[in-house]
Amino acid sequence: MLLDGMCVIATPQATRWIDAPTLEQLTGHSVRSDYKLPDEADPLPPARCYFGNATHL
Repeated sequence: MLLDGMCVIATPQATRWIDAPTLEQLTGHSVRSDYKLPDEADPLPPARCYFGNATHL
């Protein structure tokens, strides 16, 4: 895993243009792109830090 410890949470719209299978292979975690209910288990490990990127065209 090239990006060990990194997880990707994308918007549903972003899944149209990101390469989720490659990101999953690089990080070792599934790419989450949908909301989860509070009582549902989180498939991702607890975060140690956050990085956000918003792009407006």
